Amino acid sequence: MWWIRFLWLPFAESSQQLSEAATCDGIFFATFNIQNYGVSKASKSAVLEALAVTIRRYDLVTIQEISQLPDDTGVCGLNTESAICDLQVAVNSEGRNFALQISPRIGDEQ
Repeated sequence: MWWIRFLWLPFAESSQQLSEAATCDGIFFATFNIQNYGVSKASKSAVLEALAVTIRRYDLVTIQEISQLPDDTGVCGLNTESAICDLQVAVNSEGRNFALQISPRIGDEQ
């Protein structure tokens, strides 16, 4: 099973309003398939912001279908590339401090 530890959510249309998450004593966990998340989606500011706003509502998030091929630089960590690093920066820009752990690539996805 291919997935990543720490990730995001499908984006809401701009006309939708997100409600405040309920308070609890536990951890809010979410897992999402963003469908081919790569440079194209990361370059759209509305998509990036919608994902970041949604992810900030959770404590732990996993994302499937990271499609951008990582290069040897490991932009923001092992097995990373610019699209997921841009998302991490967007999420953390409002005071959250998400760390990032990416699984190795299996086939054409992470």
